[in-house]
Amino acid sequence: YNAFLNTLTIYIDAACPKKKTRNKKKTNFNYKHSEALTLKETYLQCLRKYQTTGSDLHKTDTALAKKNYDLRLKMLKRQASSNCINKADNKSKAIWQIVNSERKSTKQGKEQLKLKINEDKSLNISMNSSPKLH
Repeated sequence: YNAFLNTLTIYIDAACPKKKTRNKKKTNFNYKHSEALTLKETYLQCLRKYQTTGSDLHKTDTALAKKNYDLRLKMLKRQASSNCINKADNKSKAIWQIVNSERKSTKQGKEQLKLKINEDKSLNISMNSSPKLH
């Protein structure tokens, strides 16, 4: 078994080499606000009402609540970004951090797959690395 595993590992590593990555420090900008949280809660309440009743009145209420919530979040994001840029020593770096954080937020995160073998061992499979047995 070990000879087979070593041979298989060598061929898999040759076909799909390991990709070395570094985890970068993430800087999240805090733009949450109590008013935004209440708007979100009202939107969710309207959405639940619409899903249960299916009424056109509740549908318009839900659309209006979502629009208000989205506009408020957009304004808070703008304010947080401008505050971050104004407070930063290196303004161009701060601008690029904001741009890159917005760009990365639209992409999907890495998927982590987990396969359980027996009760004691599990196999973690990442999309950009080789399987690791734990």
